[in-house]
Amino acid sequence: MRNQRALIVTRLSRVTDATTSPERQLDACRELCEKRGYQVVGVAEDLDVSAGKTSPFDRPQLGRWLDDPTRYDMIVFFRVDRIVRRLFDLADPIRWARQHDVALVSATEAHFDLSTDFGDIIALLVAKVAEMELEAISERNSNAFRHNIKAGKWRGGVPPWGYLPERDDEGTWRLVQDAEQVAVIHEVVQRVLAGEPLRAIAHDLTGRGILTPKDRFAQVKGRDVANYEWHSAPLKRMLTSLTLLDRIRSPGNQSWTPRAAYSATTKATARWVRERSWSVKTVRRSSVLSRSSPATCSSVSVSNCRAGRTGRNPRGGVRACCFGSSTAGYVAVLPIA
Repeated sequence: MRNQRALIVTRLSRVTDATTSPERQLDACRELCEKRGYQVVGVAEDLDVSAGKTSPFDRPQLGRWLDDPTRYDMIVFFRVDRIVRRLFDLADPIRWARQHDVALVSATEAHFDLSTDFGDIIALLVAKVAEMELEAISERNSNAFRHNIKAGKWRGGVPPWGYLPERDDEGTWRLVQDAEQVAVIHEVVQRVLAGEPLRAIAHDLTGRGILTPKDRFAQVKGRDVANYEWHSAPLKRMLTSLTLLDRIRSPGNQSWTPRAAYSATTKATARWVRERSWSVKTVRRSSVLSRSSPATCSSVSVSNCRAGRTGRNPRGGVRACCFGSSTAGYVAVLPIA
């Protein structure tokens, strides 16, 4: 009689997470297989994959193995939360395993045994615990996010256009203006106000070798510059971003809406703004662009910003541009400081 064939499954939401590292998961699974005499026929390793967001059947490595269940007799994993994180998500793998006569085996949870009369019930209880753990992790992450926002801390990643991270005297990372990017922003604003299409501006920036925010950040960090091209759609998003006004949007219990929005936009737009629950926090020392009086604001029609379209360039009358919102169907362009 041949040994039962085992597929080992490992998963990690973030490769920087060392609490249940892939090596630890793999060692525990191999130890179980050796103890029970299983023949390991493969390892499905999915890194940077969230079990709470991605079904086992949609994961890059595991998904391909699940397409051909004839290659193994059982799936061995470190813990059930390496497969699923929510209670109801476990039902599909259990149903699939029974249909294809494949056993699901946990290397560290001896009570997870679907071959017993109450194995499926116990498995669902284990999955419920994993779901509660996921909710606790999400709550901790949300609390940390809100705390950092209120404290004005830079949370990592590529900084918004016009800013670079800098450590202050207290050792806290905050965003400050980058003179090189600010000069480009002022140029782009002037050109847009003059009626030049964003597609033409993006093409020109690429041709001149102007670094995108991502490449500029890589350059400052001493990393290789990829020389990404500029495109009209991302350029439009950056021009409408509240970060140019030294502000960000984050989920909260209060809504922030400048009064100018109500006097210049439609009722539907005003209702859209009121229904959004946002709190806006100042997180940097100074803004790249300044808030100006409604009388001096100008805007560019959305049609003027679509790739391949030139459109018209209407002037004035759209006060939504004064706070960097595109809710009125316009690209917000702020006068330079």
